[in-house]
Amino acid sequence: MSAENNNGKEFVAAVFLQESVCYASLHFTGNEGTTVHIEAFDFSKTTIIGKDLWAKQDLISEICFDVKNEATATKGIRVSASDDISVAAMTTEHKHKSESYLVLPTSQLSIEYYAVSAIGNCAYSKLMIIATATRTEITLTLRVSSGKCTDSGHEDGKTIKVTLDKMEVFGLYCNKDITGTHIKSSIPVAVVSGCHGTRTSKKGGLDPVADMLIPVQLYGYNYILYNINTVLPVVYRVVAAADNTDIVLAGQADHVLQEGGFIDIRTTGADCLTASSPVLVVAFTEQTSTFGDPLMAVVQSTDHFMSSYLVYAQANPITGRTEALIGLVSSLPNIDAIVSGAQMTEVAKHAACGFSIGTFELSSDSVVYLQSSKPFGLLYIRVGPYIGMGYSGGFKNGK
Repeated sequence: MSAENNNGKEFVAAVFLQESVCYASLHFTGNEGTTVHIEAFDFSKTTIIGKDLWAKQDLISEICFDVKNEATATKGIRVSASDDISVAAMTTEHKHKSESYLVLPTSQLSIEYYAVSAIGNCAYSKLMIIATATRTEITLTLRVSSGKCTDSGHEDGKTIKVTLDKMEVFGLYCNKDITGTHIKSSIPVAVVSGCHGTRTSKKGGLDPVADMLIPVQLYGYNYILYNINTVLPVVYRVVAAADNTDIVLAGQADHVLQEGGFIDIRTTGADCLTASSPVLVVAFTEQTSTFGDPLMAVVQSTDHFMSSYLVYAQANPITGRTEALIGLVSSLPNIDAIVSGAQMTEVAKHAACGFSIGTFELSSDSVVYLQSSKPFGLLYIRVGPYIGMGYSGGFKNGK
């Protein structure tokens, strides 16, 4: 297999406590025989990736970070591998509530990020910053909708400075949207943000969403927006990293965003988005009834597509009645060539800006390996009546 489908040998992560309990696990894909070591406080395990090209490690509940009651805690998780692997994290409160995210390798972490909360009504926004080295100095400039967090007392424009040691986690919560909060560090860090419980319809439940954010250096200029979910509409949140960022949609000037500002774009088909400066784009599903739960996934720009992916697509271990979907975006005229031989069935097809777009349902729980002669985009989601989760396939370094 191409090395590009694997992300790295070193990772750091952390997982949120959902409520009073937390079932957390890490999922690894890579070459057979790869040794993976997982280390956190009072926890050390080693696993080996098998012939099916994946392995899983359950975590102890004490590792979960309680963002409301722990301002800082040594709850970072370090993963090291003997060969290149990719890593996904999953936390589950019970069969109706879970979240997952792709863990970036330490080689892709950096020193500047913008936080994202969620669409809809959010019980409270949540944020974790994980230090990779001792004496990491972090500065946050808060952006708070409506001016003030009435639960934690944080205010819009407030600056927070904190110094973290290696594997220490800093947390912040707010009952307002904190999308656009700026994070700067002296040494590369990992950042996970989202919402503790979001509801996008009057009948929907409050469900958690979170993702590991990409740094500003992995933002892009060009994105393909499409509805990967065949049941629920998708909303894309676009966040600017620079003042006077022009957002062009379907060839028409749509918005001008200032640094930290954002817009939400709903789509039922497919369209192309172009920005004059690099932007962050995050996809959310929007509930329209009691069916389906929200999910959150950072989206690849076309600038950061890869030519191969190895994706963990196993079912949630305590949740049934879900389907796994993979969305693909390619400049090839026939996207079916990418999935030739894979156990996937096309359920939707679109086209936009010279790109072919397809949504495919997986016929079984498996690890999916896809490759192409040209770089393409991949987004994996798992949806059902009571659950939503997903993440991008990965991000190519460089512009």
